[in-house]
Parts: sequence; structure tokens; C-alpha cells
Amino acid sequence: MYETTRIGTCLLTDWKEDISEYFEPNYEIVTYKSKEEVLKKVNYLLNNSKERERMALNRQRRTLKDHNLKKRIKKLMK
Repeated sequence: MYETTRIGTCLLTDWKEDISEYFEPNYEIVTYKSKEEVLKKVNYLLNNSKERERMALNRQRRTLKDHNLKKRIKKLMK
């Protein structure tokens, strides 16, 4: 997940209960809970390049700020 967001690409991932601890859904990442929902969101993202770019930039900023190697190592050490 961090590799994708670090380089500034769109991330569509399955919803997890703790996902908001890492990224804000619909602002930094796109999540889905069903096959129907993933298809709907894929089509939306394919047809809305500015929205993909906006979220990609938001994710990239968040990753570089909060999920960098130094901070991840500190968290793992705990």
C-alpha cells in the first residue's frame, strides 16, 4: 500500500476496519466492500482523471509525511 501511494498513483483497495488509521477513505484512497462496488468505483475513477490525480496527490503527501521509513521503523520497534 505504501509503495503505491508514495509514487503518486491511484489506490483502490478492499475496505478494512482499520483502514482509516492509515489513509482517509475517499480523500486519499478509494475502498470497496463488494464486487459490485469495486466495478462501480473502477468505472468512476476511469472516467474522472482529475479526481484520481487529486486523491493520488493527497495520498502521496500523507505517505511522505506519516508513513516514511523512519516513522514505520519506530512503530515496528514498539
